[in-house]
Amino acid sequence: MYQEPQDDYYIRKEEEREERLDRLRMTAGLMEFFGVVLGVIAIFVLVVLIVSLCNWLYRDMESIFSVVFSIFKS
Repeated sequence: MYQEPQDDYYIRKEEEREERLDRLRMTAGLMEFFGVVLGVIAIFVLVVLIVSLCNWLYRDMESIFSVVFSIFKS
């Protein structure tokens, strides 16, 4: 069966369009993956900072209360 040159042109253009869409989908998927990884890292860093803050606060409260209780014991 003979195909017109126009048909070949449109078929080729459609294939190129599908290839571009596939590359776009792959790029979007990779960006989403990296976004999730960066989000997990950010959450981990924030949790470490909160734990560090709580430990510092606990030590600071111990030192403050030890000074206050030593005043009342004297």
